[in-house]
Amino acid sequence: MTTKLCASFLSALIFLWTSISFAEERIEKNILVGMVSGLALVMDVHYPENPNGYGIVQISGSGWNRP
Repeated sequence: MTTKLCASFLSALIFLWTSISFAEERIEKNILVGMVSGLALVMDVHYPENPNGYGIVQISGSGWNRP
């Protein structure tokens, strides 16, 4: 039972790895957003293979704290 489970998990992992590695992704790097005290604020824009009109914005270092 565990052998079949491990084999199916590994085959699924290999399938996902190959599909991700061969997918071509369009990325625009270091897009200038603004300047603060002479420091450039840049971002990277990742375009999906099949756009659906929605977007995700991740803001790192925006003052959120954790213990």
